[in-house]
Amino acid sequence: MRNDITQTITAKIIESIKDSPYFSIENLKFISEVSSGYLKIILYRLLKKGYIIRLKKGIYVSKNFINDVKNKNLLSPYLEFMAGKIYQPSYLSLNYILSENEILTEMPKNFTLISAKKTNILTNRFGKFIYHKIKKTFLPALK
Repeated sequence: MRNDITQTITAKIIESIKDSPYFSIENLKFISEVSSGYLKIILYRLLKKGYIIRLKKGIYVSKNFINDVKNKNLLSPYLEFMAGKIYQPSYLSLNYILSENEILTEMPKNFTLISAKKTNILTNRFGKFIYHKIKKTFLPALK
Protein backbone atom coordinates (compact mmCIF):
# COMPACT_ATOMS: atom_id res chain seq x y z
CA MET A 1 0.00 0.00 0.00
CA ARG A 2 2.79 2.44 0.91
CA ASN A 3 4.57 1.70 -2.39
CA ASP A 4 1.39 2.62 -4.29
CA ILE A 5 1.20 5.95 -2.46
CA THR A 6 4.91 6.63 -3.09
CA GLN A 7 4.56 5.79 -6.79
CA THR A 8 1.53 8.06 -7.09
CA ILE A 9 3.31 10.96 -5.38
CA THR A 10 6.45 10.34 -7.46
CA ALA A 11 4.42 10.32 -10.69
CA LYS A 12 2.73 13.59 -9.69
CA ILE A 13 6.10 15.17 -8.94
CA ILE A 14 7.62 14.06 -12.24
CA GLU A 15 4.60 15.38 -14.15
CA SER A 16 4.58 18.72 -12.35
CA ILE A 17 8.32 19.45 -12.74
CA LYS A 18 8.93 18.36 -16.32
CA ASP A 19 8.48 21.88 -17.76
CA SER A 20 9.83 23.89 -14.85
CA PRO A 21 13.21 25.65 -15.19
CA TYR A 22 13.86 24.93 -11.51
CA PHE A 23 12.00 23.90 -8.39
CA SER A 24 12.40 23.37 -4.66
CA ILE A 25 10.67 21.31 -2.00
CA GLU A 26 8.51 24.34 -1.24
CA ASN A 27 7.17 24.20 -4.81
CA LEU A 28 6.17 20.55 -4.37
CA LYS A 29 4.26 20.80 -1.10
CA PHE A 30 1.00 21.53 -2.93
CA ILE A 31 1.08 18.12 -4.66
CA SER A 32 0.50 16.06 -1.58
CA GLU A 33 0.16 16.45 2.12
CA VAL A 34 3.37 14.59 2.88
CA SER A 35 6.08 16.02 5.08
CA SER A 36 9.11 17.90 3.82
CA GLY A 37 11.27 15.04 5.06
CA TYR A 38 9.39 12.53 2.92
CA LEU A 39 9.59 14.84 -0.11
CA LYS A 40 13.37 14.99 0.42
CA ILE A 41 13.50 11.19 0.32
CA ILE A 42 11.49 11.10 -2.91
CA LEU A 43 13.72 13.77 -4.47
CA TYR A 44 16.82 11.85 -3.41
CA ARG A 45 15.47 8.75 -5.14
CA LEU A 46 14.63 10.72 -8.29
CA LEU A 47 18.13 12.19 -8.20
CA LYS A 48 19.71 8.74 -7.96
CA LYS A 49 17.56 7.48 -10.86
CA GLY A 50 18.54 10.45 -13.01
CA TYR A 51 15.11 12.07 -13.31
CA ILE A 52 16.29 15.31 -11.71
CA ILE A 53 19.55 17.26 -11.41
CA ARG A 54 20.63 19.11 -8.28
CA LEU A 55 21.62 22.71 -9.00
CA LYS A 56 22.39 23.49 -5.37
CA LYS A 57 21.10 22.36 -2.01
CA GLY A 58 17.33 22.48 -2.24
CA ILE A 59 17.10 23.59 -5.89
CA TYR A 60 16.63 21.07 -8.70
CA VAL A 61 15.75 20.83 -12.38
CA SER A 62 14.14 18.04 -14.36
CA LYS A 63 16.36 16.04 -16.72
CA ASN A 64 13.57 16.31 -19.33
CA PHE A 65 13.67 20.10 -19.12
CA ILE A 66 17.45 20.13 -19.60
CA ASN A 67 17.15 17.81 -22.61
CA ASP A 68 14.56 20.15 -24.16
CA VAL A 69 16.82 23.15 -23.54
CA LYS A 70 19.78 21.33 -25.12
CA ASN A 71 17.69 20.31 -28.15
CA LYS A 72 16.73 23.97 -28.67
CA ASN A 73 20.41 24.96 -28.30
CA LEU A 74 19.57 27.22 -25.35
CA LEU A 75 21.74 25.68 -22.63
CA SER A 76 24.08 28.67 -22.28
CA PRO A 77 21.26 31.23 -21.81
CA TYR A 78 19.55 28.85 -19.38
CA LEU A 79 22.74 28.50 -17.30
CA GLU A 80 23.16 32.29 -17.27
CA PHE A 81 19.58 32.60 -16.02
CA MET A 82 20.09 29.93 -13.36
CA ALA A 83 23.39 31.44 -12.21
CA GLY A 84 21.41 34.47 -11.11
CA LYS A 85 18.67 32.39 -9.49
CA ILE A 86 20.68 29.95 -7.40
CA TYR A 87 22.37 32.74 -5.40
CA GLN A 88 20.22 35.86 -5.30
CA PRO A 89 20.74 38.71 -5.85
CA SER A 90 23.63 38.28 -8.25
CA TYR A 91 24.67 39.47 -11.69
CA LEU A 92 27.01 38.09 -14.31
CA SER A 93 30.40 39.77 -14.17
CA LEU A 94 31.87 42.03 -16.80
CA ASN A 95 34.50 39.46 -17.85
CA TYR A 96 31.86 36.84 -18.53
CA ILE A 97 29.66 39.22 -20.53
CA LEU A 98 32.59 40.54 -22.57
CA SER A 99 33.68 36.99 -23.35
CA GLU A 100 30.17 35.92 -24.36
CA ASN A 101 30.02 38.87 -26.77
CA GLU A 102 33.41 37.89 -28.23
CA ILE A 103 35.14 41.05 -27.04
CA LEU A 104 37.64 39.15 -24.88
CA THR A 105 39.76 36.48 -26.49
CA GLU A 106 39.86 34.26 -23.41
CA MET A 107 36.97 31.88 -22.91
CA PRO A 108 35.85 31.72 -19.26
CA LYS A 109 35.80 28.26 -17.73
CA ASN A 110 33.50 29.32 -14.92
CA PHE A 111 30.45 31.47 -14.46
CA THR A 112 31.62 34.52 -12.53
CA LEU A 113 29.04 36.70 -10.84
CA ILE A 114 28.90 39.58 -8.39
CA SER A 115 26.66 39.70 -5.35
CA ALA A 116 26.03 41.70 -2.21
CA LYS A 117 26.16 38.45 -0.24
CA LYS A 118 29.32 36.72 0.92
CA THR A 119 31.73 35.27 -1.62
CA ASN A 120 30.69 31.74 -2.54
CA ILE A 121 31.58 28.97 -4.97
CA LEU A 122 28.95 26.49 -6.11
CA THR A 123 29.81 23.49 -8.25
CA ASN A 124 27.28 21.30 -9.95
CA ARG A 125 26.95 19.18 -13.07
CA PHE A 126 26.96 22.27 -15.29
CA GLY A 127 30.15 23.84 -13.98
CA LYS A 128 31.53 26.13 -11.35
CA PHE A 129 29.65 29.26 -10.33
CA ILE A 130 31.83 31.80 -8.53
CA TYR A 131 30.10 34.63 -6.68
CA HIS A 132 32.21 37.60 -5.58
CA LYS A 133 31.00 40.01 -2.94
CA ILE A 134 30.99 43.68 -3.79
CA LYS A 135 29.82 46.65 -1.76
CA LYS A 136 26.19 47.55 -2.27
CA THR A 137 27.21 51.11 -3.04
CA PHE A 138 28.96 49.96 -6.22
CA LEU A 139 25.82 48.52 -7.69
CA PRO A 140 22.59 50.30 -6.78
CA ALA A 141 20.49 47.37 -8.05
CA LEU A 142 21.79 45.29 -5.10
CA LYS A 143 20.35 47.66 -2.48
